[in-house]
Amino acid sequence: MSPERRSKRREERKFRRILVRYGHKELEHRAVAQQISASGFFLSTNEIVYAHNSPVVVEITGPSATWIVVGIVRH
Repeated sequence: MSPERRSKRREERKFRRILVRYGHKELEHRAVAQQISASGFFLSTNEIVYAHNSPVVVEITGPSATWIVVGIVRH
């Protein structure tokens, strides 16, 4: 990534790999969340890719808790 691109980021991204489940309403697909920041993350998957501005539900399971977040597909 170019230095100009990095300087435009509002928040620092953490380069982690976390297994998640996602879908429109049902958690029917699996992916890896990467490049995590306070405002979003990148889902790496070989499954279905949703259209731009589509809602998506993501389940993140950690060692002591599980979170379900609702977001919007941006890219």
